[in-house]
Amino acid sequence: MLVFSALGIARFEERFSSNYPPDDHYFLGFGVNASIEVCDADEERATDFPYWVTIRGPVSWGNAVDTVSTDPTEVASMLQRAGMQSKLGLA
Repeated sequence: MLVFSALGIARFEERFSSNYPPDDHYFLGFGVNASIEVCDADEERATDFPYWVTIRGPVSWGNAVDTVSTDPTEVASMLQRAGMQSKLGLA
């Protein structure tokens, strides 16, 4: 997946949950210091951006080998350098 490649994350998986409509799935990338979640965007609030990329705390089951940037501005820049459009939305 391009997002994980752009962020230097080698290990990721697709996961399934009804909490992630409309397709009930998301992707989770494993970093030593953080995890990166990629899911379909809420169409009502993000019509120009079909996906959300969320930085969360690390998970214990991912066998992570890479250190992940947790700085939102740096992550946005990395995605833009890979040819993706990005917009910061800090929660």
